[in-house]
Amino acid sequence: ARSPIPVRCSLLPITPCLHVSYPDEKDNGTGNTKRSRRKRTGQMSWLANTVHSQVLMKLERSLLVRASRRREIVRKRHAAILLPLVNTEIALERTDPGELSLLLTRRAASLQMGGQIAFPGGKVDATDRTREVTATREAEEEVGLPHDAVQCLGMLDDMHTLDDKVAVTPVVGYCGDLSLLPLVASSSEVSKIFTVPLKHLQDDRCWVSKTHEWQGSSYSFPHFEVAHYSGELPGQEERLWGLSAFAVMRLLEELPGGSPASLRRWERNGECILSRLFV
Repeated sequence: ARSPIPVRCSLLPITPCLHVSYPDEKDNGTGNTKRSRRKRTGQMSWLANTVHSQVLMKLERSLLVRASRRREIVRKRHAAILLPLVNTEIALERTDPGELSLLLTRRAASLQMGGQIAFPGGKVDATDRTREVTATREAEEEVGLPHDAVQCLGMLDDMHTLDDKVAVTPVVGYCGDLSLLPLVASSSEVSKIFTVPLKHLQDDRCWVSKTHEWQGSSYSFPHFEVAHYSGELPGQEERLWGLSAFAVMRLLEELPGGSPASLRRWERNGECILSRLFV
């Protein structure tokens, strides 16, 4: 059974989202799609009517420019995750009103790596024509996010899991007003749904470096404390890190303002092991 996630009704209306699939999409065998200039122009016109139109249109243009040089990783197993951008206008108590935010989940305790903070996603099925289809299908199964409520803006570079066995494609999508989305957590996969404003993720003061052991060596990983947003009690810790944090870093690089200086510094100095472990 699914447990509902309470949201409050927003005062702002929003235009219904377009379906993720397009008639002229063609799969090139890697899970990627090619869209015509006409379709892209129509999509940007739709984004112009959204609450955060300037940021979203710049983000889509940036992802479109980098599409031809997007890094693709080939492994026997493939997966896709959805990075859902939502407007949190008068939606959740712990999120500032009117913010463009990222939707995150806490994995169910019964799963492998249970309790960790992650994005909706999962393995590519044989019937999935594209990575976008995989990401939106998994998001609908895990958090009840309707696939036709997701406007896919593009894909980030592929990355792989720590054991190097699964190639993961991050798909960036805009989902409109959070309070209008019928989010319901699948109790077998997700124990919590919450959002974090992008401006907080871009705040250098919100990131800290933590040391973890991996294959007998110690590595420094950037962490983002999410306990305030996920509803944990004061004093308890809950952090975004690992592959999910790496995906956030790559998304922030495509946004106005970029990623926090500390994240760029960790990568440049080799202190942040993420780019060596996941790409």
